[in-house]
This record gives sequence, C-alpha cells and structure tokens, in this order.
Amino acid sequence: MKKILIPLALLLAVLLIVGRLTVKEVYTEIVIDAPAERVWQVLADVENYSNWNPFIRKISGELYESSKLKVTIDPQFGGEMDFDIKVGRLWYGREMIWIGRTLMTGLLDGRHYFKTEKLPDGKVKFINMENYSGLLLYPTWLFIEPPARKGFEAMNMALKAEAERL
Repeated sequence: MKKILIPLALLLAVLLIVGRLTVKEVYTEIVIDAPAERVWQVLADVENYSNWNPFIRKISGELYESSKLKVTIDPQFGGEMDFDIKVGRLWYGREMIWIGRTLMTGLLDGRHYFKTEKLPDGKVKFINMENYSGLLLYPTWLFIEPPARKGFEAMNMALKAEAERL
C-alpha cells in the first residue's frame, strides 16, 4: 500500500505545483470612442449591468477595493453561473481586478482584469482579460476558453455601445 501512496502523493504534489505555476490567458480589447471617465461610469454602475451587458448579467454587492461581489454570467456563454469574487484592486479610471476561485485555492483560480488606456485621439482602449491557473486548468481549458472569449468580446461590444451612447 505504501508503494502506491508515496508515488501518488508525489504525483499530486507535482500536479499542484505545475497547476499553480501554469497560467493561461483569455485576452480581448476594443477601442471605444468615449473618454475613460465615461467608460468607468458604465463599469462602476453595477446595478445596471443587466441593462447593457450580455455576458455579466448581474452583480450583487458594493464595488470598492477588497469588497466581495456575487457575479452572474449569462447562459449563452457556457451556462449560467454564479461566482463569488473579491475586488483585488480598484483604480477608478484605470484598472479593476477581480479574483475568483473554484471551491478552494489552487483548483481553478481566475484573476480578471478590466483596464483602460487613454489613446492620443481621445478614445480609450478597453482591455478585458483573465488569467487562469490551478490543478484543474488543463482538463477544463477547452471548456473555459471559447465561452470566456465569446463572453468577453460580447461585453466589449456592449460596453462600447453604452459608453458611446451616453
């Protein structure tokens, strides 16, 4: 029995280390013809996400650094799911980071970034991306990446339309 447990424990330890060190990313961006302040006005108004955002349908909680939020994403992007996230950073007008975990740290972790970069012509580049890591990353990546990319791109288009409309 010990002959089996020791190699199994070593394999699990290696998988945990590799899962923590390996990061995969979904990166999207869009140029919005609106000032950064207006883009952030839309992003910070969590009560109105259901009115404009086809991907993130609902956010419960108050948006401030270190706050905890419940985020609901839409089923057309892989099935309706609720996530408990922590706002890791909120630099209003520049960057917001959401940190999420599946069940426990190290299984499947996500770090979602919303960033704006002011462009010389008065427009804004909006970056919507997430870094994923964890033990379950490789077996689930083919199920995560396509709907996440589709959802991020749909959100980008909707944010562009909403910010340019205001």
